[in-house]
Amino acid sequence: EIGLERLFQNLDQMAFPIHTMDDVQKIATISASGDSEIGSAIRSCFEKVGKEGVIVIEEGKGTQTEIEWVQGIEVDRGYVSAYFCTNQDRMRVEMEDPYLLIADQKISSAQDLLPLVQQVNAMGGSLLIIAESLEGDALSTLVLNKLRGILKVAAIQSPSFGDKRRLFLEDLAVLTGAEVISEGKGLSLKEATIAQLGRAEKVLAYKEKTVIVGGKGEQKKIESRVLHFENEMQTIESFLKKQELQKRKAIFLGGAAFIRVGAMTDSEMKRKKQIFEDALHSTRAACAGGVVPGGGVALLRAAKALEQEECLKEEKVGFDLFLRACFSPFRQIVLNAGWDPSLMMNEVLAKESSYGFNAVTEKIEDFSISGILDPVKGVKVSLAHAVSMAGIVFLSEVLIEL
Repeated sequence: EIGLERLFQNLDQMAFPIHTMDDVQKIATISASGDSEIGSAIRSCFEKVGKEGVIVIEEGKGTQTEIEWVQGIEVDRGYVSAYFCTNQDRMRVEMEDPYLLIADQKISSAQDLLPLVQQVNAMGGSLLIIAESLEGDALSTLVLNKLRGILKVAAIQSPSFGDKRRLFLEDLAVLTGAEVISEGKGLSLKEATIAQLGRAEKVLAYKEKTVIVGGKGEQKKIESRVLHFENEMQTIESFLKKQELQKRKAIFLGGAAFIRVGAMTDSEMKRKKQIFEDALHSTRAACAGGVVPGGGVALLRAAKALEQEECLKEEKVGFDLFLRACFSPFRQIVLNAGWDPSLMMNEVLAKESSYGFNAVTEKIEDFSISGILDPVKGVKVSLAHAVSMAGIVFLSEVLIEL
């Protein structure tokens, strides 16, 4: 663990940010095991919705992968109960053309909520509840009726706190055409009607996030809201306040990309979808934390720099084993290509830090130009997991061969 902390510091010093969409495509392609179609698709999504935009990967209905662009936002809160999930395989809530109840309050009484739920049910619709919290018999009643197939309902907790939460709910209400139900505004949940609910084309709620697609608010009100933000940003000097207004403005202008993965068979589709998801996560990690040279080079250089580090005598054996393990990815890649790992290691280390051995061309290249890069976050997470597993093995003092 001591070696891990020091190695992380070396990796952070080695990391550099990615700036261009060419870099984004290279990272996505490498993360997809060289699949250029996946790299190109993820690049298209980033160009359209931005690096922080909403990108949803789904199983398609044909053999070709398709991308659809829609207006949508991502809320960093998921469903309050897994019992609301409509798709058990993906553990998510899926709603088409739902109603949205936006309440700036805690909901604990089923009696206050049921009149409105019954109105939605009578219309044959589904309902997403967004509230400060849903608890007590309100939660248990909704879950029970959902499991029995009586109601199509789900709930998420509203994000943020205090004024930030209130402002977010007001913005979401404008986007979806809802009215915020709040005791502070003199609006009672028990007396709320279906006319006060918002609408959206689609909702996808996961354990930790919710995607709201195609809010059906009045276009004039949305345009007025955006114009209000733009005017206010011109009059204030505080950078933080401007940044907050920019985030609120993005709610109305943000988009969402749906990648519908195509394949010939179900098994191929599931495999391809998993590769898409892995590539997307890696690309996001690269955008957030930067990248390091791939091909085992980053670990090689970071570990090599630690060889002269001093440590306690009783830690020396473990420290040396850790460093040797960090050399292994590079050595294995070189060995698989039919070259001498020790010889190639010396040649690579004699070059600048961005250089490494390209097993495809069998040449030493500048990986920042070749595009052979790894997200530094992914390298650190993989290494931390490996150290954790090694620790478990040492503590258990036994391995069972299956």
